[in-house]
Amino acid sequence: MQSCGRRPEATGSGFPWKSATTEFTNPTRYIEVEGIAELDEDGAIAHIHKLSHKYRGTDFPRPEDRLIVRISPSRIHDYLDGPPPDARSKDT
Repeated sequence: MQSCGRRPEATGSGFPWKSATTEFTNPTRYIEVEGIAELDEDGAIAHIHKLSHKYRGTDFPRPEDRLIVRISPSRIHDYLDGPPPDARSKDT
C-alpha cells in the first residue's frame, strides 16, 4: 500500500517495480520481488483501515490518498541465508 503523494510518475499500470521485504529480527534476511506493477485506488482506504484494525485496533489516522500496488512477479530473489557475498570485497 502506498500514498498517492509518493506515487511514481507513471500512472495506471504496466511499469517496472521492485519491492523488498526484510525479516524484522534479522534484516540481512530478505526477499526481493521484481515485476510489472498495477496501481489501484479502488478499495485502498478500506484496506488500510482493515490492516490498522488488525494491528492497532483502530482506524488508520490519515486514510486519504492511498493506493494498492499489485506486482505481477517476473523474478523473485531470496536471501534467507543473508545477502550474497560481495565479490568486490575479496582479495584477488
